[in-house]
Amino acid sequence: MHASLHRRNFSNLSTRLRVRATAAADGCLDALLKLSADPDRPGGAMILPAYYAALDVTSISRLLDQMDSPSALNSPPVVISVTRAIVSLEAISSLTSVKLVDKEAFPDLWPRIWAWINFLDMYRECLHSINPAFDASRCYGVYVSVIAAMRKHRATASIIDSTHGVRAVVTRAWSVRLQGDKLHDKVFGTICEFLDRVLAITVPQNFEEVIEGAGGTMTALAKLVISHLTHVLADDRTHNRAYSISSLLELLGHGVAPEFTDALLRAGIVPPITSAVITLTRLVPAADGYHTERHLIDALLFTLVWYFTYAPGSGAVAQSLRSGLLSAILGCARGRATKALHRIVRELSTSLVYHSVLVQVRDTISGRDLESLDPNCGRELLETWENLRSLVAVRLGILREYEEGKYVSRRVCDNTACGAIAPKSYFRACSRCRISNYCSESCQTQDWRSGGHRDSCPELGSMHLSQYLCPRDKSFLRVLIHYDYLRVRSALRAVLVNFFRQQPDAIPCVLFDYTQPCTPCHVTVIPACHIDGFANYPAQAQASGGRMQLHMMNLVEGGETEWWMIPLHSETGDVELTLQLLAKETTAGGPMEQKGIEQMEGLNILEFH
Repeated sequence: MHASLHRRNFSNLSTRLRVRATAAADGCLDALLKLSADPDRPGGAMILPAYYAALDVTSISRLLDQMDSPSALNSPPVVISVTRAIVSLEAISSLTSVKLVDKEAFPDLWPRIWAWINFLDMYRECLHSINPAFDASRCYGVYVSVIAAMRKHRATASIIDSTHGVRAVVTRAWSVRLQGDKLHDKVFGTICEFLDRVLAITVPQNFEEVIEGAGGTMTALAKLVISHLTHVLADDRTHNRAYSISSLLELLGHGVAPEFTDALLRAGIVPPITSAVITLTRLVPAADGYHTERHLIDALLFTLVWYFTYAPGSGAVAQSLRSGLLSAILGCARGRATKALHRIVRELSTSLVYHSVLVQVRDTISGRDLESLDPNCGRELLETWENLRSLVAVRLGILREYEEGKYVSRRVCDNTACGAIAPKSYFRACSRCRISNYCSESCQTQDWRSGGHRDSCPELGSMHLSQYLCPRDKSFLRVLIHYDYLRVRSALRAVLVNFFRQQPDAIPCVLFDYTQPCTPCHVTVIPACHIDGFANYPAQAQASGGRMQLHMMNLVEGGETEWWMIPLHSETGDVELTLQLLAKETTAGGPMEQKGIEQMEGLNILEFH
């Protein structure tokens, strides 16, 4: 035992204090309360043995049987022991805060301190019944303060950090503090320091403790993180606001379990992070300085990038736009351009293929053009942003026409022997794959028996555009690819003529690549034999007699690129037959080829995706 914890230190006190300290050490609650009324008085360190004695762990074993009996909670032994423990923890916290306790005593103090904190935490629901003054805010404030005080000794800190249950207690203290809206005091700052430095949630058992302290589920922990951000952003008086936000970075980052990232996204983490970026950009001037805040802004932007690239990314982008992402970008661009800002702009641009994202962009700018960035943000970012502005203008134009009903949603009967074209509502999808459409039961039966659908149905079932996309997103993708097809149709037909000239027996597949940031789609043509995993689409195209052309979209979804088959259908096979004829009868790039392609623009043939 460290010398400062021995009762012989009482001999250095005045007679009155010596008598009181001795009585307190011997179990007198009244004497202990009088001592604790002014724990950091001159000579306060000499009283430490009284508090140490009050934390004798042998009392805990006697209390365990009584704590489970409601009638025993107010019995003198319980009230006295619990009160002595809490008062002593408070006093030790006060003494250490004014450096009246030798740090070398901490290794001997900690076992008793933790035994009582663990016990009191276990019976937290009973404390208010024992003494109404022991509300959760007070008790957990004491626990956190004394734990933080003990961690100031390196060896003791190592012991504390490896003590099972500490993280659960601090997490409960965190929850209690937020529920009480107490973000202005030192205790909340201490909790933030613990979140920042001690959680170490990449260690599974540590993460399990944090989850336990939050309420036992990842959802509860996710809601706690969001509550923290929401409270901090709403209260200007928050203790060191920037640090209070940065203390959450470990919980928000890549190192957490994927299931927790899912829980955060379900609980709505993206809007408060976006709001945090906006708040910080308003606090940080464009001039020099504020290095910590700028670093935090970048960290939060990269966190948003992480959520944008975590499936389903388009939903996170839409939420962020609704919460002010464009304002956040404009605010960040007032200073130097960073890699994080570049990444945000790139991720935003590749999401402009989705209806849900474009609607939020439209609602944010309210009929105006997208604002220009601060010219001091750097040439590269300026060029990227200007390209984005142009892309936004084009895509919003498509969105406007889509919502005005200028694009009729059509389908074709997937029984190639039929090929009937009609509005989408006219068809019934296969109940298994939900991909193939039929105009009648007889067409479905024929395709199942002799058209190849029996073999392709299982594979088609896994080829929905995306399980994450809403119906409007899916239908808008068809409109978008058709718009871009019409935009490049003449040039594409020249490419297809050359394709048929070089590979007359091959089936072409047209690729529309939307994965390049801040640019319209890039269109290429490859032989259909080079694509895998698309069931019997090539066979269907071949059997269609030119009425079906294979078109594919390449999209960024959740950080990955995905190819989706969205065929082009024609009411006749004349277009493809004409292209094949031009390939046979004209020379590459010659005037006859060019004239033939130009004349094709006058063909009145219905085409749709």
